[in-house]
Order: sequence, then C-alpha cells, then structure tokens
Amino acid sequence: MNYEQVLGNEEAKDEILKWALDWDRGKKNKPLLIVGPVGVGKTAIINALIEKMGWNKVEIYREDLSDEKKLKPLTQPGKTLLGTQSIFVIEDVDAMYSKRDVTKIKKYFESIEHPLILTGISLWDQVFAEVRNYCLKIELKKINSRSLKSFLEKQADEKNFNKENIPFIIESSNGDVRSALIDLENESFGQRERESDVFKELLKVFKHGFDDAMTVNDSIDYDLFVAWVEENIPAEYESPEEVAKAFDWLSKSSVFKGRIFNRQYYTLMRYLKPLALGGVAISKKQKYAKFTRYQFPSIIKKLGESKKNRALLKSIGKKVSAKTHSSTRIGIATSRLTGITQEAAAYYGLDEDEAKLITPSLEVLKNKKTNKRKTKS
Repeated sequence: MNYEQVLGNEEAKDEILKWALDWDRGKKNKPLLIVGPVGVGKTAIINALIEKMGWNKVEIYREDLSDEKKLKPLTQPGKTLLGTQSIFVIEDVDAMYSKRDVTKIKKYFESIEHPLILTGISLWDQVFAEVRNYCLKIELKKINSRSLKSFLEKQADEKNFNKENIPFIIESSNGDVRSALIDLENESFGQRERESDVFKELLKVFKHGFDDAMTVNDSIDYDLFVAWVEENIPAEYESPEEVAKAFDWLSKSSVFKGRIFNRQYYTLMRYLKPLALGGVAISKKQKYAKFTRYQFPSIIKKLGESKKNRALLKSIGKKVSAKTHSSTRIGIATSRLTGITQEAAAYYGLDEDEAKLITPSLEVLKNKKTNKRKTKS
C-alpha cells in the first residue's frame, strides 16, 4: 500500500510527509510523536512513509535502551552503505515503556542526526509528560464509517471476500481498521481457505509432535485454526487426561493472548503458536494412527448465524421505523413484541428471511388459514 492509499487522516498525513521531506532536504526536525486509538493506522502510515521516502527503518525496543551502542547511531551523521537515510522508530511507548525509559530516550533528542518517530495511544498519558513538548505531535482520529465502508468493499473486491456483512463489521469495529479487516477476512474464511488445506495442517498438530506443530502454515488465520483444533480435540484424543491437558494449553494461550492485547505487547504474539498448537501436540501420550473425521468449528457457525441475525434485525428495524415514524431500535422492539403476519410483512416490505426471523412459523400459520377455509367450505 502506498502512502496516498493509507486510509483517512489526510491532514495528519500531510504534516507527517512535510516533516519527512524536511529531513530529506537536510533540515533537522524534532522527533515525531504519533498517537491515536488502536487499529487507526499508525504503523501503516509509518511503513508507507518509509517506502515512499526510500528510507531504512531501524526499530528500537525497550531492551535496547540499556545498550548505548544500539542508540548511538541515532546521533551519528551519515547514511547507510547504500546511501539511504535511516529512520528510527519506537512504537507503543505508552504501553511498553516506563517514565524512566522515556527519560533515557529524551537524552538523545538534542543531538539526533536522523528522523525519529515515537507512537502511542494517548498524547496525555503520563509517560509522555517529559517529552510531549519536545516533539512534533500528530494525533490520528478514528476512520469514519463512509471511508471504512469504501475501503472494505475495495479490499473485498480485490481479494474476492464476502461483502454481505460489511455494514455489521463497520458498526462493531468502532473505527478500528485493523479489527475491521480481520473481521472481513474471518467472514470470508470459507472463500479463502479450502478445508483440505486445514485438514493437512491439523494432522501436524494431532498426528505428530511439537516440532511439526510449529510448521503449521502461517497463511492460515491463527484464531480460526485454533478453533478447528479446539473443536476436534475430543474426536482425536481418547484419554481424558490427554483431552484435559490439551484444553489446558489452549486456555493458557488464550489468557496470554488477552494480556498481550490488553497491554499492547504485540511483539509477544510469536509465543502463542508454541503455547496453543505445540501444547496440544505434546498433550498426547502416543501418536494416533487412526483416521479422524475433523469437523468445522461449531462456534464459527454459531457466530456466523448470530451476526447474520443481528444484520437482519437492523434491516427489519429500519423498514418498520420508516412506516411507523419511529427509531430503528423501537422498530425492532415493535416487530418482536407484535410478531409479523403475512400482511404486516408485505406492508413493511420485509423479505422472507426477515419475516421468518421474527415469526419462524409464518408459513405454518399461512397453511393453517388455508386449512380453516377448506373446513368451512
């Protein structure tokens, strides 16, 4: 994705580009502090900027702060052997670093010879108190629904994804582009990944050991693959002790993943695979040679039905509210309270799926009416 294609925050992108062009022309600038909600596109903007400028990215991590050799290049003039400018990037400062760490970083501000970018979620987090006034501050806003809809539809067209649930995805994402993209891909799981490919990867976990489990294809969505594993543990493992151990490993990996997202420690994501897939693989006492018919995760089916039903309810609410001059919420409540007859469905303009969601026995009721007429005659 090139810089111009990065979604939203056009004014902020212009300021960031101006800052970069100044550096490219030899004009030293303050460090750049980019803040914004999770998933708004901070990393995407930085990577696209680096690609546009043809710069060399140098990432600084917390452990680097104790080694002056790692930070010294920041204050040394000159370019790489290939003649390119280096840009230093420190991400997730308010999640990963302490005030003391930021104080160490600030020591280099006055003598930096290369572009430096720091990122975080909130400009007013206490960790930024000491450096806030020494940086050029850029605040990214959540992406509006119209822009997000256009972006997701384009992604769906390019990758042959299912577009049916895009309105629901937008509503649930709350402006988080990364979350919306993940949801779009998950919704299109059946289109992107053939079950035969998943079965092949499941064999590495269930029929082999830890090392083979670590070779599971990374192109397969991690969360969905774990759902496949979870669904089929009872079918594969025969000993209650094996089943218990396998689910215990999945539970530990789930807790660990929750902590990663809560604290924004995304660099620890690489440990999820050994915990979940490796853990399940080593839970068996012996390798099973039997054939197992692996089942599609029931939780995915239920979630799919749930999302579809919520989208249908919203559509019903809009149609009912248009006729009753009320809000969508009241429209949904009214239809649920009174039920839907054939005449009401026609009046509101509901299709068959919408009418049956409210009154599943609608066709049965129609047949009963027909039977009554036959009895009278």
